[in-house]
Amino acid sequence: MDIEPEFWVRVLLLNDVTECTLKIASPFSVISHDPRVPGVRNYSDRLNVPLKIEMSAGTITVAGQPLTDSEAIILPGAPYIFNLNGNDYR
Repeated sequence: MDIEPEFWVRVLLLNDVTECTLKIASPFSVISHDPRVPGVRNYSDRLNVPLKIEMSAGTITVAGQPLTDSEAIILPGAPYIFNLNGNDYR
């Protein structure tokens, strides 16, 4: 990622929230927060499409695809804006 971690936006699902909706207008990737967990998922075909992110039994799923870590990093492409539950973040 070409931006320093102190400028990242961290989103924590609180108060028993088990799902949210993500929408990004640029190609993006999802990687594990733990650098020891391999794998990058690229979403270049899901531009401006609402995707459901869910947490169930300790597993995060993005658009129905389970992640292998309990934390994920979403890397949007330029202009680095994503929409989470109707709110834009940069």
